Amino acid sequence: MKKMPENIPTVGDRIRFLRKGKNITQVELATELGIARPTLTRIEKNNDKASDRIIEEISSIFDVPKNWIRHGKEIIQMDVSLEENEILEIIRNLKETEQQFIFDFIRNYVKTKCM
Repeated sequence: MKKMPENIPTVGDRIRFLRKGKNITQVELATELGIARPTLTRIEKNNDKASDRIIEEISSIFDVPKNWIRHGKEIIQMDVSLEENEILEIIRNLKETEQQFIFDFIRNYVKTKCM
């Protein structure tokens, strides 16, 4: 997979960037994705969210990382256990202030254990 630019702000903008970079029309890409052209237009204009299936297929079609399409940067995937993944999901569902509390707690715990 190729290195992608990190200055494209939204999912829709990144999808449009990929499509135009290969000189593919909205009709052609929508047909390949199995969606209507107006749906692709809404996704590219950020009026509609791209489903996981759409992101997966676009990643495959253009040979780019799914994380780049979603987040605008390449994120290194790490192997995590089911328990670690469960912890991550729990933390992601917390409010930002609650997440910060958990992070601070863990940092302090590790700091005192390492002394």
